[in-house]
Amino acid sequence: MNTTIKEIEIRQRLSELNLNLTEGLTFLPEEIETISSSDDLVFADSLTQIRKLFKANNVEFTTLGAEASKFRARKTADIYLPGLFISVGLLSDNPAAISVALSVLANYVTDFFKGTVGSKKASLDIYVEKTDKKIVTKISYTGDSEGIKNLEGIIKELK
Repeated sequence: MNTTIKEIEIRQRLSELNLNLTEGLTFLPEEIETISSSDDLVFADSLTQIRKLFKANNVEFTTLGAEASKFRARKTADIYLPGLFISVGLLSDNPAAISVALSVLANYVTDFFKGTVGSKKASLDIYVEKTDKKIVTKISYTGDSEGIKNLEGIIKELK
């Protein structure tokens, strides 16, 4: 399991792209910190299935940039999950939703790797909003499905 944590100013970046975050859970495109235009929004191909699973488990979410239309598929044994933004309001008012969302992601990864051998890694970026709404903490995770569930503790410590 490999986890890195850093603080970023994502709201300024999104403002430059004429995009706005909503309260709650929001799926973010890949490379959100470096894209030059909102036309360049590309999501992990796993987003389609994960949105279905979130709906089936009554996890409310939005997707940045209206509907995702561009997806990046990778030819690798690893799985790349879409970025997930967690608003300070959700973190304070409904921390159980975060637990459910991480469990859904962990179960999806477990199912994805069923029957495979060798190294099994999932990659996930989680963006946790701080109370001042200017700074966001980015948690970049690479590891197995069990480690995804453990991210909840890290997220709660950031509160």
